[in-house]
Amino acid sequence: MRKRKTEERIRAIEMHKQGIPRRRIAEELGVSPDSIKTWISLYKSGQKDLLDDTRKKRTYSKAVKLEAVSAHLEEGRTMVDVTSSFNISSPSLLRRWCKEFLEQGDISSSKRDCPDKKLEVTNSIEKIKELEMQVDVLKKALELQRW
Repeated sequence: MRKRKTEERIRAIEMHKQGIPRRRIAEELGVSPDSIKTWISLYKSGQKDLLDDTRKKRTYSKAVKLEAVSAHLEEGRTMVDVTSSFNISSPSLLRRWCKEFLEQGDISSSKRDCPDKKLEVTNSIEKIKELEMQVDVLKKALELQRW
């Protein structure tokens, strides 16, 4: 989703307050009606950072992700309702979590919870060295058998 300028979001909220339908607001601003719906929902839920141009990338714990997915899939709540209740930045993010949950049966942790890549590389190099050593031992054993 491309970032919208603050003025555009404020204008959408003001037009909504004047009673203008979301579809008309979307046409006038050149955005999707879903974006307008999300902006209005986030504004109503008190997420004032919606109006900032420099919004920070938010991270969510695995527990929050699972709770939100459960609220949508099991309780049947709408994506917009769940995103505003859990202060999730957009319905597309929740949609991605739901898809991941349905495909894999679980949701991955945020990047902060992932193991360090350097550690994985170090472990891989050590594993390669160990396997090379095993190959050398097997080659020598094979040579000894041939004698």
